[in-house]
Amino acid sequence: MKNWTQKMQEVLNEKTENYTTQEKAHISFDYLKNLLVKIEDNHIPDSEVLRTKMEQVINGIQHKTTEQKVRYQTKNLNDITNLQTFVEENFNYVKKGKFKKSYTSKSMLLGISFGIAIGVALGKLALGLSVGMLFGIAVGQLKGSNLDRKAEIENRVL
Repeated sequence: MKNWTQKMQEVLNEKTENYTTQEKAHISFDYLKNLLVKIEDNHIPDSEVLRTKMEQVINGIQHKTTEQKVRYQTKNLNDITNLQTFVEENFNYVKKGKFKKSYTSKSMLLGISFGIAIGVALGKLALGLSVGMLFGIAVGQLKGSNLDRKAEIENRVL
């Protein structure tokens, strides 16, 4: 008899059989597959709440045939995000590249703020904004990459 994770992997593979790489990325296919593997290998404790959330996400994925386009449902995309948040908060596992995306946008905003101040002080607002934004992007990429690398070393990436 197959266990729950194997059944869910089969359902996930069956539903996404005709998906393109981009469509799979949009529904976090690799994340879901890796999460099921971590549950099966007992790296993440199996709980009823986690099972319910996983079933809700996987059952909400649209089955695609070769002649049909995928229509993403907002509810299912929200369920995927909620699952990722739940796993991160309770089991400390993150999606690949999470920190890089997050810190790049935050640092870019901070860089623009400093850029405005520098631009006003120099009397060249466009130059200050450009330099501040580039500096913010660079700092965010570095910080986010370091945190992603740290999570990868600690084997906390799905």
